[in-house]
Amino acid sequence: MLAMQETPFGQNTRQNMREMNSLAYAGGSTITGAFPRVGYLARVYWRFDGTITVTLGGGTATLDAAGPYNLIDRIRVLANSGQDIYSTSGYGNYLLQIASIGQQSYNPRNPGFITSYAHSPNVFAAGVAGGANSWKFGGVIPIALNEQSEMGLILLQNEMAQTTLSLQFNQNLTSTAASVAPIVVTGAATATATG
Repeated sequence: MLAMQETPFGQNTRQNMREMNSLAYAGGSTITGAFPRVGYLARVYWRFDGTITVTLGGGTATLDAAGPYNLIDRIRVLANSGQDIYSTSGYGNYLLQIASIGQQSYNPRNPGFITSYAHSPNVFAAGVAGGANSWKFGGVIPIALNEQSEMGLILLQNEMAQTTLSLQFNQNLTSTAASVAPIVVTGAATATATG
């Protein structure tokens, strides 16, 4: 009699990356988007891609120490009736990312921290010069324990599971005080964002 041998979970699955719909920036608001109902959710790669227009008007504008990540007040992954699976600030997500042991951490403030290559402006840009500045930054939201384990995976194709990404944007794009907004201004400097 032949015995059937079960193959391990990892050998029967493969990594697929699914894109969800883009979420439009709206300062001071919370926007949500549902994850596609396909496969398992192990991690979320997110990216902000927008334009910040700075008008100096005789003042100055500098990037805050927590900027541009503090443009996002809260990043959340929610299940069903609002149960938090993951919840942190944009800057907290950045700190988690650079502190993750064994990850190829992306640290734009110190490109030699783990990787020795220079960062492309297509990957990270957060200028605050007068005029239109392209802002590109992102991060990783860990859901599963690691890339090898099934521990923590969320089955998205379950009809009972409703999993969403929620982004709460900072109400202030500029501030005269540090750690309040992504851009610290003096004088009559202002900024607007689209993305």
